[in-house]
Amino acid sequence: MQVVLTILAGAAAGSGLFGMGAGESVWFGAMVALSSTMVVVKTLAAGGVTSTLASRVMIGILVVQDLSVIPMLIVLPQLQTPGAMLPNLAQSIALAAVSLALVVLLGTRLLPRLLRRILAWGSQELFLMAVVATGVGVGYAAHAVGFSFALGAFVAGIILSKSEFSHQALSDLAPLRDIFGLIFFVTIGMLFDPAYVLQHPGSIALAVILIP
Repeated sequence: MQVVLTILAGAAAGSGLFGMGAGESVWFGAMVALSSTMVVVKTLAAGGVTSTLASRVMIGILVVQDLSVIPMLIVLPQLQTPGAMLPNLAQSIALAAVSLALVVLLGTRLLPRLLRRILAWGSQELFLMAVVATGVGVGYAAHAVGFSFALGAFVAGIILSKSEFSHQALSDLAPLRDIFGLIFFVTIGMLFDPAYVLQHPGSIALAVILIP
């Protein structure tokens, strides 16, 4: 309900207050509906309150928002071609269903056996490389069939999280996670355009006030 209602409210605000088109306003609503899981979790961890009831509820909401990214990445790009939206949407959903079913099948049948065999060899470095290759490989496979690389990597993360080796994979990947998190925040900061802020101070201030 939070995601859907926020998208509708954001789309109405984008269309009525900021003069956006129909497609742009829906994208704006989808952007407003999502929170940064990494930022929130880092903030909660820094305050030492991750184990409280409010924090657990907040993290649960963030997980639902993360899962909602999957249908968003399938549906929203089709808004760019309104005339052929329904056929393209049906094709995307069918392709996504087949791709995700194949990924889940490989992830639940093949991946655990592969990781178990690698652990039996006693090579921690090879295990780390296998986990990273899984994320990159599934991401590239999703990109190859027409979806975003991020969607494939997200699905790979879900598969790994359901594996019996999830805790070991997380502990091994923690340094890489922090490094890529740093790169993520730096690249997001590099997208900041001071000229755009100077040209649209009123719209930006209004959006910042309305989003909370």
